[in-house]
Amino acid sequence: NWCLNLCDHAVTIICCRFTETVSPSDHDIIVLCEKGIFAVSTNGAIKWQKKLEYNPSTMLAYPASTSNTGVLHNLIVSSFQHTIWIYSQCRLVWSARLAFSPIDMAMGRFGGVAGMQVLLSDTGTLMIGYLGTDPSNYQ
Repeated sequence: NWCLNLCDHAVTIICCRFTETVSPSDHDIIVLCEKGIFAVSTNGAIKWQKKLEYNPSTMLAYPASTSNTGVLHNLIVSSFQHTIWIYSQCRLVWSARLAFSPIDMAMGRFGGVAGMQVLLSDTGTLMIGYLGTDPSNYQ
């Protein structure tokens, strides 16, 4: 057993394979806090941390790539500033402005297209979006 004080208020927590150093049989513990994101190992060591310049509302992990240690996940973090931020292997790789601040997110497959984001606002607005283009449909 172990205990870790992050010195910040936690918003949400998930388990996924986010850092490249995680073993194939293990996961990272990702804690989204009011002022930062932390990747913590299963033995309680901080593996990665990122100070945030925005107020996060929620977080989602989704499988993004395969490495020699297995599938790695990307993180989508939404903020109260109407923005989503995507982190891949501990780096910010993409961000987008939205019409509202998501309070919850999910990934789904709709119309045969995988990787669709489902975003929910605090007023009940539901939005389905896609990150990128589908090369097979590009003409």
